[in-house]
Amino acid sequence: MARLSLDECVELYQIRERVEPLLLRASLPGLDQAAQGELAALAGLMERSGSDVGAFLRADREFHLASYAAAPPGETSRIIGQMWNSTQHYRREFTKLAARGEGLGATHLEHRLLLDCIRRGDPDDAERVLVMHIRRTRLELSRHPEIFAGTPPGRPARLA
Repeated sequence: MARLSLDECVELYQIRERVEPLLLRASLPGLDQAAQGELAALAGLMERSGSDVGAFLRADREFHLASYAAAPPGETSRIIGQMWNSTQHYRREFTKLAARGEGLGATHLEHRLLLDCIRRGDPDDAERVLVMHIRRTRLELSRHPEIFAGTPPGRPARLA
């Protein structure tokens, strides 16, 4: 895995904040009751994962990728897949930080809110929730520059 600097990770998360909602919007009409049931099961799995960071991350990845699965194939899906792969290490670090601190309650709530938007067929609310969900991770990661290669401890993130 190629390590990212703090600035590189922040940039990838800013791109994700703008592109993933587009992919979710494209996918939403095709997320039928079976897909919604799968998403609900994955949300439950994340909630029951407790302190098992690996189990949480596997279910989290499946949840998000399943929420995009009904979008037409194309560049957006490919780009998002690459960004998810590039930021996997940092999602792990975010999850560890959250587990040590206030917990993953807000993350679980955001997943449930996304599921509610999908069930209601509301792409505008789904986009807003997803932006908030991705942004919260970015902001928390930016508070911990010590986890990034090439970023001196104590250096603030460049948040555009």
